[in-house]
Amino acid sequence: MEGIKRIMKKLCLLLVMLMISGCSNSYKTIDKEKSIELIKNNEAILIDVRSIVEYQEGHIMGAKSYPVTTILNDIEEDYDKNTYIIVYCKSGNRSKIAAEGLIELGYKNVYDLGSINNWS
Repeated sequence: MEGIKRIMKKLCLLLVMLMISGCSNSYKTIDKEKSIELIKNNEAILIDVRSIVEYQEGHIMGAKSYPVTTILNDIEEDYDKNTYIIVYCKSGNRSKIAAEGLIELGYKNVYDLGSINNWS
């Protein structure tokens, strides 16, 4: 229960920060070709921010699962702030929220692939 409260608190803080900042996009968008190049050279990690169920139903090979509802709590334990991170989801909405949240947490190299369909 404590974990859920912490997640909700971080999500609320993120939403407030996004409203205050006018939802500025300080992350970068990226296409499939540039994503492949960064991943192939071990310069970036690929993160699926959809739900665990969606991830299990199919995901981009090599992608890690960090649902948008938990990414802000879980990722800090696993990756340095200088890590190149590429996020994606089903339509691009959750990846945008995740990318903005990661920037707010201090990650410097965040890229949004948008929809998983951009990989096709």
